[in-house]
Amino acid sequence: MKWDSLPRLVQIKSDRKSAWENFRPDDRRELMDIALQAGGEAWLIWWPPRGQMRWLSHDEWPAIKPSVRRAVDAVDAADA
Repeated sequence: MKWDSLPRLVQIKSDRKSAWENFRPDDRRELMDIALQAGGEAWLIWWPPRGQMRWLSHDEWPAIKPSVRRAVDAVDAADA
């Protein structure tokens, strides 16, 4: 890792239907919490069978608990 870059905590899913089929709200919250504790960013890579890989930042995820969203926004603001 480069000294001037944020660590990324990445979850990879390959479900056919959607990126969220087996990446439930509790799983998303846990990944966000761990990423925040590490001073990093949470990402989801969705790579469906015979499909294209997509990197989805936490900003693109379905709504999560407001308290977690505020903490993520605070980290993003500090990086700006």
